[in-house]
Amino acid sequence: MVCKLIRDLIVDRRGSVALYAALTLPVALLAVAGALDLGKVLSERSRLQAAIDKAALAGARELGLADARRENVPSVVAAIVEASMGATSSAGAAASLQTKVRDEPLEVEVVTRQRITPVLGSIGFSAVDVELVAVARIVGRPNICVLGLDASAMGTISLEKEARVTGQSCAVFSNSMHRNSIASKDSAQLTASLICAAGGKDGSHKGSFVPEPLVDCPTFDDPLAGRPEPATEPCDAHRPQQVTSSTTLYPG
Repeated sequence: MVCKLIRDLIVDRRGSVALYAALTLPVALLAVAGALDLGKVLSERSRLQAAIDKAALAGARELGLADARRENVPSVVAAIVEASMGATSSAGAAASLQTKVRDEPLEVEVVTRQRITPVLGSIGFSAVDVELVAVARIVGRPNICVLGLDASAMGTISLEKEARVTGQSCAVFSNSMHRNSIASKDSAQLTASLICAAGGKDGSHKGSFVPEPLVDCPTFDDPLAGRPEPATEPCDAHRPQQVTSSTTLYPG
Protein backbone atom coordinates (compact mmCIF):
# COMPACT_ATOMS: atom_id res chain seq x y z
CA MET A 1 0.00 0.00 0.00
CA VAL A 2 2.78 2.42 0.94
CA CYS A 3 4.72 1.55 -2.20
CA LYS A 4 1.66 2.27 -4.33
CA LEU A 5 1.20 5.70 -2.70
CA ILE A 6 4.86 6.57 -3.34
CA ARG A 7 4.59 5.42 -6.96
CA ASP A 8 1.43 7.45 -7.50
CA LEU A 9 3.10 10.54 -6.02
CA ILE A 10 6.07 10.21 -8.34
CA VAL A 11 4.03 9.89 -11.51
CA ASP A 12 1.41 12.50 -10.54
CA ARG A 13 2.04 15.74 -12.52
CA ARG A 14 -0.70 17.79 -10.93
CA GLY A 15 0.67 20.96 -9.28
CA SER A 16 4.08 20.60 -10.97
CA VAL A 17 3.84 24.06 -12.60
CA ALA A 18 3.40 25.70 -9.23
CA LEU A 19 6.32 23.70 -7.84
CA TYR A 20 8.60 24.66 -10.73
CA ALA A 21 7.55 28.31 -10.41
CA ALA A 22 8.28 28.29 -6.71
CA LEU A 23 11.74 26.86 -7.36
CA THR A 24 12.72 28.98 -10.35
CA LEU A 25 11.14 32.37 -9.52
CA PRO A 26 13.82 33.44 -6.98
CA VAL A 27 16.56 32.47 -9.43
CA ALA A 28 14.85 34.44 -12.22
CA LEU A 29 14.45 37.49 -9.97
CA LEU A 30 18.12 37.37 -9.01
CA ALA A 31 19.10 37.09 -12.69
CA VAL A 32 16.96 40.13 -13.58
CA ALA A 33 18.38 42.12 -10.67
CA GLY A 34 21.90 41.13 -11.65
CA ALA A 35 21.27 42.28 -15.22
CA LEU A 36 19.95 45.62 -13.92
CA ASP A 37 23.01 46.07 -11.72
CA LEU A 38 25.37 45.18 -14.57
CA GLY A 39 23.55 47.60 -16.86
CA LYS A 40 23.87 50.36 -14.27
CA VAL A 41 27.59 49.76 -13.84
CA LEU A 42 28.22 49.72 -17.60
CA SER A 43 26.08 52.83 -18.17
CA GLU A 44 27.80 54.77 -15.40
CA ARG A 45 31.22 53.66 -16.62
CA SER A 46 30.39 54.80 -20.17
CA ARG A 47 29.12 58.20 -18.96
CA LEU A 48 32.21 58.73 -16.85
CA GLN A 49 34.58 57.73 -19.67
CA ALA A 50 32.87 60.15 -22.07
CA ALA A 51 33.14 62.92 -19.47
CA ILE A 52 36.86 62.50 -18.84
CA ASP A 53 37.58 62.11 -22.58
CA LYS A 54 35.93 65.48 -23.13
CA ALA A 55 37.76 66.95 -20.14
CA ALA A 56 41.18 65.72 -21.31
CA LEU A 57 40.63 67.30 -24.73
CA ALA A 58 39.60 70.58 -23.07
CA GLY A 59 42.72 70.50 -20.93
CA ALA A 60 44.89 69.93 -24.00
CA ARG A 61 43.20 72.83 -25.83
CA GLU A 62 43.89 74.99 -22.78
CA LEU A 63 47.63 74.43 -23.29
CA GLY A 64 47.31 75.71 -26.87
CA LEU A 65 46.47 79.21 -25.64
CA ALA A 66 49.18 81.81 -25.33
CA ASP A 67 48.35 82.67 -21.71
CA ALA A 68 47.85 79.04 -20.63
CA ARG A 69 49.09 78.03 -17.20
CA ARG A 70 49.52 74.39 -16.31
CA GLU A 71 48.12 74.94 -12.84
CA ASN A 72 44.81 75.97 -14.45
CA VAL A 73 44.36 72.67 -16.32
CA PRO A 74 43.01 70.65 -13.34
CA SER A 75 40.29 73.23 -12.68
CA VAL A 76 39.29 73.17 -16.37
CA VAL A 77 39.13 69.37 -16.28
CA ALA A 78 37.05 69.38 -13.09
CA ALA A 79 34.61 71.93 -14.52
CA ILE A 80 34.07 69.86 -17.67
CA VAL A 81 33.50 66.63 -15.73
CA GLU A 82 31.10 68.32 -13.31
CA ALA A 83 29.14 69.83 -16.18
CA SER A 84 28.95 66.44 -17.92
CA MET A 85 28.16 64.27 -14.90
CA GLY A 86 26.73 66.67 -12.34
CA ALA A 87 28.26 67.20 -8.91
CA THR A 88 26.96 63.74 -7.99
CA SER A 89 26.41 61.04 -10.56
CA SER A 90 23.48 58.64 -10.63
CA ALA A 91 25.73 56.17 -8.80
CA GLY A 92 25.36 58.35 -5.72
CA ALA A 93 29.04 59.28 -5.18
CA ALA A 94 31.19 61.97 -6.71
CA ALA A 95 34.10 60.74 -8.80
CA SER A 96 37.65 61.59 -7.71
CA LEU A 97 39.87 63.20 -10.34
CA GLN A 98 43.61 63.32 -10.85
CA THR A 99 45.03 65.45 -13.67
CA LYS A 100 48.63 65.39 -14.87
CA VAL A 101 50.39 67.44 -17.56
CA ARG A 102 53.43 65.72 -19.05
CA ASP A 103 56.19 66.81 -21.40
CA GLU A 104 57.82 64.98 -24.31
CA PRO A 105 55.24 64.40 -25.61
CA LEU A 106 53.06 67.16 -24.25
CA GLU A 107 49.88 65.52 -23.02
CA VAL A 108 47.12 65.75 -20.45
CA GLU A 109 46.18 62.63 -18.51
CA VAL A 110 42.97 62.43 -16.50
CA VAL A 111 42.42 59.55 -14.06
CA THR A 112 39.09 59.11 -12.30
CA ARG A 113 37.95 56.68 -9.63
CA GLN A 114 34.42 56.03 -8.52
CA ARG A 115 32.56 53.49 -6.41
CA ILE A 116 29.30 52.44 -8.05
CA THR A 117 26.74 50.94 -5.69
CA PRO A 118 24.43 48.40 -7.37
CA VAL A 119 20.69 48.48 -6.77
CA LEU A 120 20.82 45.27 -4.67
CA GLY A 121 23.91 46.24 -2.73
CA SER A 122 21.96 46.02 0.52
CA ILE A 123 21.25 42.29 0.13
CA GLY A 124 24.61 40.91 -0.81
CA PHE A 125 25.82 42.57 -4.03
CA SER A 126 29.04 44.50 -3.34
CA ALA A 127 29.92 47.91 -4.75
CA VAL A 128 32.08 48.11 -7.87
CA ASP A 129 35.22 50.28 -7.89
CA VAL A 130 35.84 51.76 -11.33
CA GLU A 131 39.09 53.41 -12.49
CA LEU A 132 39.22 55.06 -15.91
CA VAL A 133 41.95 56.93 -17.80
CA ALA A 134 41.83 59.45 -20.66
CA VAL A 135 44.90 60.94 -22.37
CA ALA A 136 44.93 63.81 -24.86
CA ARG A 137 48.26 64.35 -26.61
CA ILE A 138 49.22 67.65 -28.24
CA VAL A 139 50.92 67.37 -31.62
CA GLY A 140 52.71 70.67 -32.16
CA ARG A 141 51.85 73.74 -30.14
CA PRO A 142 50.51 76.76 -32.01
CA ASN A 143 50.49 78.96 -28.87
CA ILE A 144 47.49 80.92 -30.13
CA CYS A 145 46.70 84.37 -28.76
CA VAL A 146 44.12 85.39 -31.41
CA LEU A 147 41.81 82.94 -33.19
CA GLY A 148 39.12 84.06 -35.64
CA LEU A 149 36.40 81.39 -35.55
CA ASP A 150 34.02 82.47 -38.33
CA ALA A 151 34.62 80.05 -41.18
CA SER A 152 33.21 82.17 -44.01
CA ALA A 153 33.23 85.88 -43.15
CA MET A 154 35.35 88.49 -44.91
CA GLY A 155 37.90 89.90 -42.50
CA THR A 156 37.27 87.50 -39.62
CA ILE A 157 40.33 89.23 -38.20
CA SER A 158 40.39 92.83 -39.44
CA LEU A 159 42.39 95.95 -38.54
CA GLU A 160 42.04 99.44 -40.02
CA LYS A 161 43.14 103.08 -39.64
CA GLU A 162 45.88 103.31 -36.96
CA ALA A 163 45.13 100.01 -35.22
CA ARG A 164 48.02 98.04 -33.80
CA VAL A 165 47.83 94.44 -32.56
CA THR A 166 50.97 92.73 -31.32
CA GLY A 167 51.10 89.10 -30.27
CA GLN A 168 54.10 88.68 -28.02
CA SER A 169 55.66 85.33 -28.95
CA CYS A 170 52.31 83.89 -30.01
CA ALA A 171 50.35 83.13 -33.17
CA VAL A 172 47.31 84.66 -34.89
CA PHE A 173 45.00 82.33 -36.85
CA SER A 174 41.87 82.89 -38.90
CA ASN A 175 39.53 79.98 -39.70
CA SER A 176 37.75 81.89 -42.47
CA MET A 177 38.01 80.43 -45.97
CA HIS A 178 37.20 83.84 -47.52
CA ARG A 179 39.78 85.25 -49.94
CA ASN A 180 40.11 88.19 -47.50
CA SER A 181 40.13 86.00 -44.42
CA ILE A 182 42.49 88.32 -42.55
CA ALA A 183 42.86 92.05 -43.26
CA SER A 184 45.07 94.95 -42.22
CA LYS A 185 44.16 98.22 -43.96
CA ASP A 186 45.17 101.89 -43.95
CA SER A 187 48.08 102.31 -41.52
CA ALA A 188 47.14 99.36 -39.33
CA GLN A 189 49.66 96.69 -38.42
CA LEU A 190 49.33 93.12 -37.14
CA THR A 191 52.46 91.62 -35.58
CA ALA A 192 52.87 88.09 -34.21
CA SER A 193 55.30 85.20 -34.21
CA LEU A 194 53.09 83.53 -36.84
CA ILE A 195 50.10 84.83 -38.84
CA CYS A 196 48.09 82.19 -40.63
CA ALA A 197 44.77 82.22 -42.55
CA ALA A 198 42.67 79.36 -43.86
CA GLY A 199 41.68 81.62 -46.74
CA GLY A 200 43.52 84.63 -48.18
CA LYS A 201 44.90 87.94 -46.88
CA ASP A 202 44.23 91.61 -47.55
CA GLY A 203 47.02 94.06 -46.73
CA SER A 204 46.97 97.56 -48.18
CA HIS A 205 50.62 98.46 -47.63
CA LYS A 206 54.01 97.01 -46.86
CA GLY A 207 54.23 96.34 -43.16
CA SER A 208 50.52 95.61 -42.74
CA PHE A 209 51.58 92.22 -41.43
CA VAL A 210 54.78 91.26 -39.62
CA PRO A 211 55.61 88.63 -40.77
CA GLU A 212 53.60 88.13 -43.94
CA PRO A 213 50.68 85.75 -43.34
CA LEU A 214 50.67 82.16 -44.51
CA VAL A 215 47.55 81.17 -46.41
CA ASP A 216 45.64 77.89 -46.90
CA CYS A 217 46.38 77.05 -43.28
CA PRO A 218 44.53 74.37 -41.29
CA THR A 219 41.64 75.48 -39.10
CA PHE A 220 41.46 75.15 -35.33
CA ASP A 221 38.58 74.15 -33.11
CA ASP A 222 37.43 76.64 -30.50
CA PRO A 223 39.71 75.93 -27.51
CA LEU A 224 36.97 77.11 -25.14
CA ALA A 225 34.17 75.03 -26.68
CA GLY A 226 32.29 73.04 -24.08
CA ARG A 227 33.83 75.00 -21.19
CA PRO A 228 31.12 75.98 -18.66
CA GLU A 229 30.62 79.74 -18.53
CA PRO A 230 32.18 81.33 -15.43
CA ALA A 231 30.03 83.13 -12.90
CA THR A 232 29.69 86.82 -13.72
CA GLU A 233 29.41 89.81 -11.44
CA PRO A 234 27.19 92.87 -11.94
CA CYS A 235 28.67 95.73 -13.96
CA ASP A 236 30.88 98.07 -11.94
CA ALA A 237 30.13 101.70 -12.78
CA HIS A 238 33.55 102.72 -11.41
CA ARG A 239 35.43 100.68 -13.97
CA PRO A 240 36.45 102.54 -17.12
CA GLN A 241 33.86 102.26 -19.90
CA GLN A 242 36.15 103.55 -22.65
CA VAL A 243 39.81 103.01 -23.43
CA THR A 244 41.34 106.25 -24.64
CA SER A 245 45.05 105.64 -24.03
CA SER A 246 47.61 102.85 -24.05
CA THR A 247 46.10 100.36 -21.61
CA THR A 248 46.79 96.77 -20.64
CA LEU A 249 43.58 94.78 -20.40
CA TYR A 250 43.43 91.99 -17.83
CA PRO A 251 40.75 89.31 -17.41
CA GLY A 252 37.61 90.72 -15.81
